[in-house]
Amino acid sequence: MTGEGVESDEKGRLRAALLARRRAIPEGLRAGQSARIAAGLRLLEAYRLARRIMCYAAVRGEVETAGPVAECLRRGALVALPRFDAAAGRIEARWVRDPGLDLAPGAFGIPEPRADRCPPADTETIDLFLVPGVGFAPRGNRLGWGRGLYDALLAGAAPRAVKIGLAYEAQVVRLVPAGRRDVAVDLLVTEDRTIDCARIRRIVDGGTRAQPVSR
Repeated sequence: MTGEGVESDEKGRLRAALLARRRAIPEGLRAGQSARIAAGLRLLEAYRLARRIMCYAAVRGEVETAGPVAECLRRGALVALPRFDAAAGRIEARWVRDPGLDLAPGAFGIPEPRADRCPPADTETIDLFLVPGVGFAPRGNRLGWGRGLYDALLAGAAPRAVKIGLAYEAQVVRLVPAGRRDVAVDLLVTEDRTIDCARIRRIVDGGTRAQPVSR
């Protein structure tokens, strides 16, 4: 078995365990935790000052984003959501103005921007990415659904863009295996803390131990 196969098996087991953890969180508790995560986002200058933001439509117990999306639109920011381009086999970003009218059920059962209403967004122009995930590690490694679609999207972001993972504390683990094409987040916001993942990477990679930064 190759190294990639071993990594895939490890990721698969971790994904199953973390999805079970997320499903075990009662719906009412998830709603409260999502509200606390949104409150943590508002404390971040990168979020408050961003003018072009990419978010996601939450499904299957993910951290809710309807509030932050509405908030960003109200303050005049441009907001993009992901749409799966089946022909190209990739995720594209499209601008939305009214989620109630602009979204329709799409690939994988996820609400997506309607192509007839939502123009394409150039990923390189986006200031801030709010990133979903099945699991995260404090140094920013992210575990997704295993298709690599979101990592490919994030790989096209401008170097200045800030990537913020949104997760419940139950989704944070010490280590997430990282492949060559995996893209780490810069910050991670949970209901209990905000972790400066980019800082941790800089310090740990420099040979010094670091602790998560909590709000």
